[in-house]
Amino acid sequence: MADRKFRRIVTAADEHGKSRVLRDSHILPSDFRAVHWFTRRNADALRDPPHQEIAGLPLAPPRGATTFQFIIVPPDRPHVTREQLDAYYATVFDGTDTVRVDTHRHPGMHRTDTIDYITVLQGELTLILSDDEVVLKPFDTVIQRHTAHAWANRGDMTAVFVAMTVDLALAGTGQAGEADRLEFAALYGLTPSELAVALALTGGASLQDIAAERGVTINTVRTHAARLREKLGVHSQADIVRTTLVFLGAVTKDSEMPHPNG
Repeated sequence: MADRKFRRIVTAADEHGKSRVLRDSHILPSDFRAVHWFTRRNADALRDPPHQEIAGLPLAPPRGATTFQFIIVPPDRPHVTREQLDAYYATVFDGTDTVRVDTHRHPGMHRTDTIDYITVLQGELTLILSDDEVVLKPFDTVIQRHTAHAWANRGDMTAVFVAMTVDLALAGTGQAGEADRLEFAALYGLTPSELAVALALTGGASLQDIAAERGVTINTVRTHAARLREKLGVHSQADIVRTTLVFLGAVTKDSEMPHPNG
């Protein structure tokens, strides 16, 4: 896949609202990626960006922008020195808002002010995080949430992944809202009732309070709490509260938490 052109079809509507193909073209990879589209802001969503703008787009999208691109990662080369890798990544990230962070694990460790939706299409990749590594194979998906990371290809085949990158100015970075809560429920497979119990516990409510508020028996709420422990992979109500608050960004992992009532 990495040695071929990438075909891109762009649609549009005519003056009568009829859909049609606006452009059917091939995108040639430039260095390590092939950028297919970008949108500077919502009002520009239907604008056709000139080829020159796409070709010159930095790795991290401009403020308020989204990008859609293929990233090509050749196999690691053992003979390349650390100094050469440092120089390479300095060039890659030059002119962007990308922040290189704690590169002791990998010289490509970086963080961007984005949320990225990534799917591996070819080869095998290792996602390197501050404290973890995950081996990814075709059709594995990563939701990269403004975290430090790097990529390594320790196989013998060129890897390719597709990335939809959204600047946090569009994704939203304020207090946890409905979208954050729905994302939390989707990630752990929570029912609406289980989500409601988790949120009530984070607000300091006891199981008895929750039962009275929701008009159900205490045993029903205890069942929801038991299912929450199972789905979140935790062992106590305090753990439910901590996991929920950490996901919603209200506390950090190391914050001290009082034991909830009930």
